[in-house]
Amino acid sequence: MHLECPHCGGHEPRLPSSRSVWERLAGLFGIEHVQCRNCRRRYWSSLWLLREIPFAHCPTCYRSLDLTTWSEKYVQPRTSQKWMMAFGAKRVRCAACRCNFVSFRQVRGRTQPSTTASSRPDLRGSVS
Repeated sequence: MHLECPHCGGHEPRLPSSRSVWERLAGLFGIEHVQCRNCRRRYWSSLWLLREIPFAHCPTCYRSLDLTTWSEKYVQPRTSQKWMMAFGAKRVRCAACRCNFVSFRQVRGRTQPSTTASSRPDLRGSVS
Protein backbone atom coordinates (compact mmCIF):
# COMPACT_ATOMS: atom_id res chain seq x y z
CA MET A 1 0.00 0.00 0.00
CA HIS A 2 1.24 3.48 -0.85
CA LEU A 3 1.56 5.18 2.54
CA GLU A 4 2.74 8.61 1.35
CA CYS A 5 0.03 11.22 0.84
CA PRO A 6 0.09 12.53 -2.76
CA HIS A 7 -1.18 15.93 -1.58
CA CYS A 8 1.10 16.85 1.35
CA GLY A 9 3.70 14.03 1.39
CA GLY A 10 2.72 12.97 4.91
CA HIS A 11 3.31 9.43 6.17
CA GLU A 12 0.37 9.19 8.58
CA PRO A 13 -2.39 7.31 6.74
CA ARG A 14 -5.52 5.89 8.29
CA LEU A 15 -8.35 3.79 6.93
CA PRO A 16 -11.56 5.75 7.41
CA SER A 17 -14.95 4.08 7.44
CA SER A 18 -16.43 3.48 4.00
CA ARG A 19 -18.80 6.16 2.79
CA SER A 20 -20.51 4.24 0.03
CA VAL A 21 -21.21 0.80 -1.34
CA TRP A 22 -18.64 1.43 -4.09
CA GLU A 23 -15.87 1.99 -1.54
CA ARG A 24 -16.75 -1.29 0.19
CA LEU A 25 -16.81 -3.12 -3.15
CA ALA A 26 -13.41 -1.68 -4.11
CA GLY A 27 -12.08 -2.81 -0.71
CA LEU A 28 -12.93 -6.40 -1.60
CA PHE A 29 -10.56 -6.12 -4.57
CA GLY A 30 -7.70 -4.60 -2.56
CA ILE A 31 -8.28 -0.94 -3.40
CA GLU A 32 -8.70 1.11 -0.22
CA HIS A 33 -9.71 4.70 0.36
CA VAL A 34 -7.07 6.16 2.68
CA GLN A 35 -7.18 9.42 4.63
CA CYS A 36 -4.06 11.43 5.51
CA ARG A 37 -3.94 12.45 9.17
CA ASN A 38 -1.90 15.57 8.35
CA CYS A 39 -4.03 17.25 5.66
CA ARG A 40 -7.20 15.11 6.18
CA ARG A 41 -7.59 14.56 2.42
CA ARG A 42 -8.63 11.19 1.03
CA TYR A 43 -6.92 9.23 -1.75
CA TRP A 44 -7.11 5.74 -3.26
CA SER A 45 -4.38 3.19 -2.66
CA SER A 46 -3.94 -0.37 -3.85
CA LEU A 47 -2.87 -3.20 -1.57
CA TRP A 48 -1.42 -5.18 -4.45
CA LEU A 49 1.98 -3.62 -5.17
CA LEU A 50 4.19 -6.36 -6.63
CA ARG A 51 7.32 -5.21 -4.79
CA GLU A 52 5.47 -5.44 -1.44
CA ILE A 53 4.08 -8.99 -1.80
CA PRO A 54 7.03 -10.90 -0.25
CA PHE A 55 7.00 -8.84 2.96
CA ALA A 56 4.80 -9.02 6.05
CA HIS A 57 2.27 -6.22 6.53
CA CYS A 58 0.31 -5.15 9.59
CA PRO A 59 -3.31 -6.29 9.15
CA THR A 60 -4.56 -3.10 10.84
CA CYS A 61 -2.57 -0.23 9.30
CA TYR A 62 -0.83 -2.07 6.37
CA ARG A 63 2.66 -0.85 7.32
CA SER A 64 5.67 -3.01 6.58
CA LEU A 65 8.57 -0.94 7.89
CA ASP A 66 7.97 -0.55 11.64
CA LEU A 67 7.68 -4.25 12.43
CA THR A 68 9.36 -5.92 15.40
CA THR A 69 8.77 -9.14 17.36
CA TRP A 70 6.67 -9.97 20.40
CA SER A 71 7.17 -12.47 23.19
CA GLU A 72 4.72 -15.10 24.41
CA LYS A 73 5.69 -13.99 27.91
CA TYR A 74 3.61 -10.81 27.52
CA VAL A 75 1.06 -11.74 24.83
CA GLN A 76 -1.18 -14.80 24.83
CA PRO A 77 -1.50 -15.96 21.19
CA ARG A 78 -4.80 -17.25 19.86
CA THR A 79 -5.13 -20.91 18.94
CA SER A 80 -4.89 -20.15 15.22
CA GLN A 81 -1.69 -18.18 15.84
CA LYS A 82 -0.22 -21.08 17.83
CA TRP A 83 -0.91 -23.44 14.94
CA MET A 84 0.67 -21.03 12.47
CA MET A 85 3.76 -20.68 14.70
CA ALA A 86 4.01 -24.48 14.90
CA PHE A 87 4.35 -24.51 11.11
CA GLY A 88 7.01 -21.78 11.04
CA ALA A 89 5.18 -18.43 11.14
CA LYS A 90 7.02 -15.55 12.79
CA ARG A 91 5.68 -13.43 15.65
CA VAL A 92 5.40 -9.84 14.39
CA ARG A 93 4.38 -6.61 16.15
CA CYS A 94 3.59 -3.30 14.46
CA ALA A 95 5.27 -0.44 16.31
CA ALA A 96 2.88 2.13 14.85
CA CYS A 97 -0.48 0.64 15.92
CA ARG A 98 0.81 -2.01 18.43
CA CYS A 99 -0.93 -4.88 16.66
CA ASN A 100 0.48 -8.36 17.38
CA PHE A 101 0.13 -10.92 14.58
CA VAL A 102 1.94 -13.85 12.97
CA SER A 103 3.12 -14.12 9.38
CA PHE A 104 4.88 -16.58 7.12
CA ARG A 105 6.33 -13.74 5.03
CA GLN A 106 9.72 -12.22 5.68
CA VAL A 107 9.93 -9.06 7.77
CA ARG A 108 11.50 -6.14 5.96
CA GLY A 109 14.55 -4.54 7.50
CA ARG A 110 14.89 -6.85 10.48
CA THR A 111 18.55 -7.54 11.11
CA GLN A 112 19.83 -9.78 13.85
CA PRO A 113 22.55 -8.11 15.92
CA SER A 114 25.91 -9.78 15.64
CA THR A 115 27.56 -10.83 18.91
CA THR A 116 30.99 -11.73 17.59
CA ALA A 117 34.07 -10.39 19.32
CA SER A 118 35.01 -8.23 16.32
CA SER A 119 31.70 -6.32 16.46
CA ARG A 120 32.01 -5.45 20.15
CA PRO A 121 33.53 -2.04 20.90
CA ASP A 122 36.97 -2.02 22.48
CA LEU A 123 36.52 -0.55 25.96
CA ARG A 124 40.17 -0.77 26.95
CA GLY A 125 42.10 2.46 27.00
CA SER A 126 44.75 2.84 24.35
CA VAL A 127 48.32 3.12 25.61
CA SER A 128 50.69 5.21 23.53
